[in-house]
Amino acid sequence: MEHSAIPTRELVPILYVLVRPVRSRGATTPYHLVDGLELHYSTLFQILPLLPGSVEQLYPARLVFSEAVERVRRVPQFRQMEVNATPDKRQIKIFLDSPLLVLLINEELPAWVPELATKKPLVLISSDLATLDATKGHKGIYAADISGHNKIENIYQSFASLLQSDSSLVGPSDYGKSAFSTLRPRSLFSNRSKINFIPRQKIPGPSFGRSSAFLLNRLSNKTDAITFTDEQFGPGSIADLFHEVKLACGIFALLEQGMPTTNKGVNFSEIKATHQLLLSDVPDSQKWELLTGLAARMEKFGPRGPYFFSIPSIRPQAIKLKLPGLTYPNLLRSRNAPNVQISDQAKSVRDFCNASSKAPGVVSNDPHADNSTLHILQLEQEAVALQTTMLAGGLFSTPVMTHPSLGSIFQSINNLHLSLAYQSPKSAKMFDSLQRELANLLPEGVSDLISEKDREVIFYSDLPFEWAMFNGTALCLQKPVTRIPISHCNWSMIATILQDKSSINSRKPQGVLILDMLEEGDPLKARYKQFRNTFANRGLDFKYASPRSPEELDRVLSESRPEIVVWDGHGKFDARQDRLFMTTGSKVFDADELFSNTLMPRVWVLSACETSMTAAVRGCLSRKLIARGALSVIATSARVYADVAFFFIEQLLAGIYLERAQSTHLQEVFFRSQIVTSSFYDPLLPLFRKCKRDWTLRTRVKEVMQEFTTWVGNESKGLGPLEFREAASLKLDDALARQNLLYLQRNLRASGQEFPESLMFTSIGAAANIQLIY
Repeated sequence: MEHSAIPTRELVPILYVLVRPVRSRGATTPYHLVDGLELHYSTLFQILPLLPGSVEQLYPARLVFSEAVERVRRVPQFRQMEVNATPDKRQIKIFLDSPLLVLLINEELPAWVPELATKKPLVLISSDLATLDATKGHKGIYAADISGHNKIENIYQSFASLLQSDSSLVGPSDYGKSAFSTLRPRSLFSNRSKINFIPRQKIPGPSFGRSSAFLLNRLSNKTDAITFTDEQFGPGSIADLFHEVKLACGIFALLEQGMPTTNKGVNFSEIKATHQLLLSDVPDSQKWELLTGLAARMEKFGPRGPYFFSIPSIRPQAIKLKLPGLTYPNLLRSRNAPNVQISDQAKSVRDFCNASSKAPGVVSNDPHADNSTLHILQLEQEAVALQTTMLAGGLFSTPVMTHPSLGSIFQSINNLHLSLAYQSPKSAKMFDSLQRELANLLPEGVSDLISEKDREVIFYSDLPFEWAMFNGTALCLQKPVTRIPISHCNWSMIATILQDKSSINSRKPQGVLILDMLEEGDPLKARYKQFRNTFANRGLDFKYASPRSPEELDRVLSESRPEIVVWDGHGKFDARQDRLFMTTGSKVFDADELFSNTLMPRVWVLSACETSMTAAVRGCLSRKLIARGALSVIATSARVYADVAFFFIEQLLAGIYLERAQSTHLQEVFFRSQIVTSSFYDPLLPLFRKCKRDWTLRTRVKEVMQEFTTWVGNESKGLGPLEFREAASLKLDDALARQNLLYLQRNLRASGQEFPESLMFTSIGAAANIQLIY
């Protein structure tokens, strides 16, 4: 059972807005390429995981386990705006329409805040005493001082004062209104819903379980202050603890909501009896033992959600600050190190990345070490750990974060792309080597967790770990895998949209908009028309459009409001400029021009080359779409053979609209589509290429294609990934043998002409959060 099995209520969200200085605009930290402001405002950011995400999370306890699960899944919704910019009409409307508004400010109080507060009472959180003094005397501003020890309690007091002044903000339920009618500001904090028997977790270093510790404290909700520790833990030890506690709380949440809660290891009566004991007056130590003991016997049951592996990596170019188009805040200059040398900086980065056996970030006694660089690296790690916490919480997943890596992996990926561009016969061997290199980057404990059977995996990383080789096969061909890039990522937007209920209605193919961006006379135009006719003949009336300018694209998306957008065209990534260029007919546009003001559908399928290159930061279209509000982007990591792309998309759309009830969410459809494509097109690609030179082969190859696709549609349903690949291989060999092509095909494969092009499609975002409605 998945995390989606736990029903969610319609909640009254709290909107948190960080008011940031203009001078930080576009500034990116040097190594992990995250928002430079997160280092400057670390005090404000570190308390986010402990703050309520909805008004209901301020209520006194009623269904304690359901409320605990809800706290993890409903992390604070968080936005940013510039401090001396006057909000426009759209922003003002967002502020006024938000049920509960919280501003986080550590700069001079903007003039528009007091005026806004007269129309919309708000909570203001700050650690800056001058900012707090400036709020005094202004009606509607309820300030919370987080400069001292009682940070969380002060925030709750401000919430209580605001809610008492305006009872309409307590939520639509009668319970919410009655709950607040008897509360005083100081009692709101002490009466909040919490689980007292879950021990408080000290917060360890970023790669020693920090994200899981944050989520454990969010689950219990009894932490009144953040306490850090230098204690070192294994890569999965705290994650395992959170996994078990989350599992047990999820089971009890189902029980509280009247849903079935039995499995092979534990029966309903035992679950019910344990639930009653946990709500009784038995000692907390006994309750904790009962909870963890029960969870240990439920290893394969319950709404656990996927693993969320945060694997940061440092690009070699970043050490020299030579990534094109990016600006950096003044992080590498201080009174102690006014002129940092690149050689010392590079050595410090290498030392930091190699310090997996000791607590990272400790100031070095090495005279050649650059301690300002070490400090920045540690702050960046803390920022990534916070992002991991918020994203994993929204996915109800178990976070595991590793120490950052630095090595030749980016160069290996770049060499592979060059080899593919020149169609080198060495590409297959280079890809195989890269797969092994990716797998070797993972610590042993993390590798064991990733390879666990039937476990969906989400990577938070710039590296394509979906390609990593486990047991001789790419990970993405063994289980559903998706990835969210770290660098230059609008994580606050992603964390917010993860809480939306996104779905695709499989009975309404009109929700698909296919954008034909090919120029008339393009050799691919005939294949596109065949693709279109295939679906028309099967009764799927998709929408089609051919916009030729950013304005036309914006108009088409606004008018059609699609659930899925399929972009069929050409893309070209320029590594020297870190820019992506897209074709619209005969015109070529920078991707920034095309998507600057576009309404953002939740799902994009990009049938265009190089739209999600690993080397790209600003020039990565999938990053742009996710940062703008897309929830899932299926894109290409390299140049892809056109027939492979069309076949893959045909499988994807057929899996959604023709093979209904085969999958429950989009990631499952992507997974199966990639397996089918890799089992068929990858081994046949050498034959397809030979057909272009030898017309006599075409009829026989077409017969093979027809026989295989018929088998996929009629006889392969119900097979698991391993069983399907084995059966598909036998079926393909039989079909080739009947056409006297088996010997030729094996010779072509043996000559190094086969390459797994189907793996160049990658799932970016959170496709598992998009449910399919039948």
